[in-house]
Amino acid sequence: MSIKALITAAFMFCAGPLASQAVFVPYGLDPGFATGGKYNAPFPGSDFRLLAHLQRPDGTSVGVAFYDNNGCPAGRHCLALYAFNAAGALTSPLPVPTAGQATFSKRTGGVILDPVLIKAAAIDSQGRIVIVGTEQFGTVFDFKVVRVLPNGQPDTTFDGDGVQTIDFNGNEDLAFGVSIEPTSDKIVVVGQVRLSASDTDFGIVRLQANGALDAAFNGSGKRTVPFDLSSSNTDRAITVNATSNLIYIAGTATDNGVSRIAMTRLLNSGGYNTGFCSPSCSFQGTYTAINSGRRVLFYGTQGTTSDFVEAASVNLSSSPAEWVYAGTRNSGAPNFVSQAFVQKVAANGDYANEVLTDGGFASTSQYRIGGVHWVNPNDANSSIVLTGTSGLDGIAFFAQGMNSALVATANWGTAGPSNSVALYAATGGLGDANGMDLPAQSSVDSVGRILLGGSYLSGNTNAPPYSITIARFRGGLTVPPADAIFKNGFEN
Repeated sequence: MSIKALITAAFMFCAGPLASQAVFVPYGLDPGFATGGKYNAPFPGSDFRLLAHLQRPDGTSVGVAFYDNNGCPAGRHCLALYAFNAAGALTSPLPVPTAGQATFSKRTGGVILDPVLIKAAAIDSQGRIVIVGTEQFGTVFDFKVVRVLPNGQPDTTFDGDGVQTIDFNGNEDLAFGVSIEPTSDKIVVVGQVRLSASDTDFGIVRLQANGALDAAFNGSGKRTVPFDLSSSNTDRAITVNATSNLIYIAGTATDNGVSRIAMTRLLNSGGYNTGFCSPSCSFQGTYTAINSGRRVLFYGTQGTTSDFVEAASVNLSSSPAEWVYAGTRNSGAPNFVSQAFVQKVAANGDYANEVLTDGGFASTSQYRIGGVHWVNPNDANSSIVLTGTSGLDGIAFFAQGMNSALVATANWGTAGPSNSVALYAATGGLGDANGMDLPAQSSVDSVGRILLGGSYLSGNTNAPPYSITIARFRGGLTVPPADAIFKNGFEN
């Protein structure tokens, strides 16, 4: 079946709301944002990618992008900001200076050969943008944190030059996620720390707002968390949500080559929050010994399928919070086809619910996750939205609505289970013909609109260069949804 026929069978891109739903407008591209809901920016001759689309404290939004070549020093990735006003109009692209240290190295060598070392971004209460990733110094890899002002200039109040690097053990330390504590603007960065050739643990760093290591966290501002499920293991923290009193970290831990879901909940002091799975949690299979601040689980029944966490969010209506996270599953065969999942655990760490999604495509699909969010993180009954890319080799961007029990929201979109999925293609029509769309980190704004986007292949081959697309999905009602009006805009 051709790509076009496959997409047509999967969803009707231009389907409109039913007449009986006069007060309800399905989620989809917001015609008030940019041009028809999206802003595309090709960057000829360069690998150009959107890292995140985030809400600013004043209700505007910003796309955080990176690129190489075109004035960026050789062997580096440079940063650029795309700022939009509250109405959705682009105000101006804001290149971050390429001189100095506010760039990231491309990876050469090492255990993981991903050349892109820029991984996540967040915005603090003053609108300053924090970008995290890894800097390579020869054979040594360190966490790297860059903070820029809303105008794109390095923030010199942050460690003197806007840049901080953190070394754990002179080996391979890779950063993947960031969150900012809402009351203090302290920055929590998570990733992986290689202790030996056969042992990698979660690595966690907390910085003060001025960029210095926060000694109130574990006495040094740094700590590792082991899971060690087998003699040779890789424990990797991917996502973090830092609240005013607890730190929620999710990622993966390998058990003889199979990737499991790994979670830890820490106190602000850096110690384990022992009420998380204390002394144990239900639905843990063989992993009941991992408890009292940590847990290991999987989707469905325990088997040989690997689960990879890619995004997470917490509901702040209680403390400790309920935790929802999303990712992909990969059985390794046939053809490494993936599935997308959403899973939720209760405040005490017990399993709560889980669901697979087709991302708007009933046929074989390959998924990448951009984010999972409570529309109102202060309401225990808030709806949840999942974003990413789906379709054959990732030919479209999607967002899906579901309720707090992870049940698909009927007619939230125009495709997928109960028409709960809204899709768009960067290049228009029914999909991006080249596939390999990459989702950016998404967010939800203060009136329930979804800020998303990503990167798409702008050439005629299934290989870079990439271009970026920055989009906004309108809210589902003619007035802001009730569970969105309290959204604070600082969720990861």
